[in-house]
Amino acid sequence: DAERLNYDSMVELGQSLASAKENARWVSTSYKSTELGRTTVAESNITAHLKFKFLGTGIEGGPSITFSNKMTIKAIIMSEGSDVAYNANGSFNRWVIGENGKPVLKNGKNVRNFMALYCEYSSEVEANYKGEATVSVELGAGSYSNSISLAHYQTTSQTQSSRRVVLPDSVGGKIVDTSIVQQTCFRVYPNSLVRKGLTIRQSLALSQRNLLSGLVFSHPKTKCAADTQCMPWARGLRLSDSVKKLSFPRCVEEPTEKYRYCKLKGLQNVQCPVYDHKKLVSAESVGGYFDCDNGLHCNITSPALYVPGTSWLFRAAVGTCQPNNASTYRRPIFR
Repeated sequence: DAERLNYDSMVELGQSLASAKENARWVSTSYKSTELGRTTVAESNITAHLKFKFLGTGIEGGPSITFSNKMTIKAIIMSEGSDVAYNANGSFNRWVIGENGKPVLKNGKNVRNFMALYCEYSSEVEANYKGEATVSVELGAGSYSNSISLAHYQTTSQTQSSRRVVLPDSVGGKIVDTSIVQQTCFRVYPNSLVRKGLTIRQSLALSQRNLLSGLVFSHPKTKCAADTQCMPWARGLRLSDSVKKLSFPRCVEEPTEKYRYCKLKGLQNVQCPVYDHKKLVSAESVGGYFDCDNGLHCNITSPALYVPGTSWLFRAAVGTCQPNNASTYRRPIFR
């Protein structure tokens, strides 16, 4: 199969390159390895859920971090021998030329020059993150590798090489030249199937995501890993009984730098802040207001009113925390 000289289409050739079948033979003497071209494209970002470390312990379910994913695709030809392998018009020298400058014959026929084709598809990711966090790799038995800054994190490139096939004579009835080789590697091979429902492109992205998910996130501002660790913090605030009835301490994630800290969240019927295009348009009540607790949302009971023709606030908005599902919501008790 790897020795085929004719394919019905580039799709068929691309699928042959993606196949897990055996490679064509390796070269048996000196050879040229030529990168016919490479193209670099920015693929869709990869989002990975990292583990995180708090008080020296690695914990599952850490922050979701987005990484930019740069893909590089190469088309590579191996040509046995040291003679010129390519012509100026993009065609290939298919026959062995002897020292006398004439084609080598065997049994009265030209001897074919062994040429093979394969594609390389590589992925390199970089964290889209700004902050003080570091990442490390869990080595087992509670030990970790040296930490590095997440803001400057780059993986070593993962590369998927296709299998090696003999450079065909024709594809879809056309004589194979450098253009057909480039189109096959750049456009067809990445979308060829590894198995049902999984392309080469998707397989490499999934491999990167799995690798990134093994990283352990750590941030110097992290104060908690679970809600229970916020109870001592809340008691230390010496809150009034009225505030305790309005709120409950939770371990929450800071949206930009992704560290975790303790915060009081508003309970049912408690006033919550209301925003209009990220601008705060509600006024704080006598008892204060809080972002809504888990299972609640901020329901606007009175919208903001503006002075006609201006952005000046005439009447502040009012919102209260209400259950997403009233039948399942259970109000926590702050003791």
